[in-house]
Amino acid sequence: MRNNLWTKGLVVGILLLFVGASVIASPLFVIDDKYSPVKEEKASDCGGSAKDNITLNNYLFLFKTNTQKYWYKINVSQMSDGAPNSTRWYCFPTGEADTTSPNITINFAGSLSDSGGPYWNPTYGTGESLYLFNAGSGHPWYNGYYTNSSLQNEDWIYINLTIYDSDSSVTDVWLNWMNKTGGITTWTNYTYAFTDRSGDFWDINTSGLITTMAGCNYSFDVVANSSGGSNIRNWSKIDIGGNWVRRFVQLNCTQVNITYSPFYVYNLTYYAGDTNKKDRFKHDQGPDGTTHDTGLLRNDTPTDDVELIWCSGYIGLWYDADICVLPFTLSNFYMHIWANNQDSTNIASTGYNKYRSEYYSNILNSVSYKVSDNRSSILWDDTGHGDSHMNHTYFLYTKNHVVSPVLSMTDNSMYEFIYQLESMTAPHQYPAVVSNRSFMSFILFNVPNNVTLNASYVDSDSDNLSDWYELYRSYTNPFISDTDADGQTDWNETQTGSDPNNYLDIIVYNPNPPNTPPMFGTPSPMNGSENNPLSFTWSIPISDSEGDVFDWSIQCSNGQTNSGSSASNGTKSLLLSGLKFLTTYTIWVNSTDPEGSSLYTRAWYTFTTQQNSPPNKPNKPSGTASGKIKILYTYTTSTTDPNGDQVYYNWSWGDGSDSDWFGPFASGATASAIHKWTVKGSYEVKVKAKDPSGAESAWSDPLAITMPTSFNLPLLGFLQRLLERFPNAFPILRYLIEQ
Repeated sequence: MRNNLWTKGLVVGILLLFVGASVIASPLFVIDDKYSPVKEEKASDCGGSAKDNITLNNYLFLFKTNTQKYWYKINVSQMSDGAPNSTRWYCFPTGEADTTSPNITINFAGSLSDSGGPYWNPTYGTGESLYLFNAGSGHPWYNGYYTNSSLQNEDWIYINLTIYDSDSSVTDVWLNWMNKTGGITTWTNYTYAFTDRSGDFWDINTSGLITTMAGCNYSFDVVANSSGGSNIRNWSKIDIGGNWVRRFVQLNCTQVNITYSPFYVYNLTYYAGDTNKKDRFKHDQGPDGTTHDTGLLRNDTPTDDVELIWCSGYIGLWYDADICVLPFTLSNFYMHIWANNQDSTNIASTGYNKYRSEYYSNILNSVSYKVSDNRSSILWDDTGHGDSHMNHTYFLYTKNHVVSPVLSMTDNSMYEFIYQLESMTAPHQYPAVVSNRSFMSFILFNVPNNVTLNASYVDSDSDNLSDWYELYRSYTNPFISDTDADGQTDWNETQTGSDPNNYLDIIVYNPNPPNTPPMFGTPSPMNGSENNPLSFTWSIPISDSEGDVFDWSIQCSNGQTNSGSSASNGTKSLLLSGLKFLTTYTIWVNSTDPEGSSLYTRAWYTFTTQQNSPPNKPNKPSGTASGKIKILYTYTTSTTDPNGDQVYYNWSWGDGSDSDWFGPFASGATASAIHKWTVKGSYEVKVKAKDPSGAESAWSDPLAITMPTSFNLPLLGFLQRLLERFPNAFPILRYLIEQ
């Protein structure tokens, strides 16, 4: 049973008002919300253990119930019998006096359905010793603890506590909610109560209790009460420098797709005492063994300040952007990194990993680079910034790394991604990565395949260079038109032959070059293509590099043409029809720039049409298989034409006549014909098809017909031939046979 201190105090106060505070026949003890005078006993009558002296203040003392008996030697300051400072012995079933407050451990604060989080349990007082994450341990709070200062899509937080009081039961636990936004801090205290689940576990889910808004920084305190007092525990962590600071999280945030967006390299200031420590950084990450080997990947565009990360052996870059990440599956990442190394041949090996710990060298799917693999080079004097061993020449390396197996990333676990680079040779060769606005080092997550890249991300920075070209040909930043910040756009530098990645290599672009005539792209279908249909649209891109309007015409050797004037850049086309099978045609294209260069561009292309194929063999006719002469019967069939042409049908009735060609019918459609026989007998009906070009199919399988029903008896055949020889003989027999 739990004691409520406020209720107990009220009861005691009322008793004192009625009884009086100066004269009481005997001391009054409060035990488990019950009160009663306790008789004085002899020590020998108690049968329990002796306790220390207790001075009775105001004739009241609080105990927690226990099944064990104790006797107390109690010094009473005044009694009704006028014996002040007397000593009395009392014996009753009780434990020791409740003088301790509850101990609070915050087991979990996040979403159990998510992944990621800090390595240590960040409860104040546990230091860096209580595992929240321990690989393979199966810890119940293994995943989903909200990363510090993260932006979460959830509008709630689930909190689980362990609360222990060695002397008494915990009576109530409260969540004091903090909102620190824009320099203003507000608290909502003693409003949201935790629920006692079992044993020492208490929890709360703020869903439906607390309204949260994007952009607000939330934190909390936990207040636990027992008969021995109260305790408060704030949500905190150890940060850079080893100081305890309050943890925060933003909730109800709108998720953002971070794939194919640049994240740039930044260094970070931390101290020797932070090295090889987990969770010290803002987003619960940690450095390796030096104060300069670990950096960050952020979405801020670099400034002129130089960011340098270096070490004697290897360096790491943690993802660190303040973004509410839309969950995605990481299958590749593209690196654009300026790096150096003392080794004049091998620069480094690079790769990635995903873990919750301080940075350490453990590269997945590493790729090695040689100095000769560089895309560009610059000279930056890093004297005073790094180590005397370091080389001053930095090389640009680009690569699209495959991530295998793929990694699942969420708004919480994204902070576990780290890019790594280490020297390849021993002794260590002091690798370094450098970045600023003129030589930007960055990472792109999930670069689309070439088809998607060219279709959906044609030119992200509008510099006239496609994203694909910038990633894989000029090796520039597809999101910034002047990658090296030298005043010349990447397109201008590719036109003049200067290096768009080297801010010292400048060839001033002439904005007024000689005007050029329009240019033709690749036609559709391609030049020399075969097996083209008899009707289709032929097209070709025409563009003027100066953006001048132009005149154009397209003419086919079959006489069909199309043209336009004062046209702008784009695809021009000619609709072709009535072409012949297996024929080669010529297309002439002409374009003139009358308002610019006054020059023209001419070209000719060819294509060949498909070969005609006859219709497929028609289906076996369907219809009456036996009947009577002089009655019309209907028969059906169908076939398809490989070229999709319409088809005609010719029926052979087996009596020496045929239907002649009739139609046309659509390819695949059912065709029907009627016929009557005038002479009794057995016949075979079959049909064949042809297309408009006269290509005929094979005959269908025949349908056997008898008029009338014939049993094919040898004697009957003999009698029929006999009657044919003597047409006026045997009239009665003739009548019977014809029936």
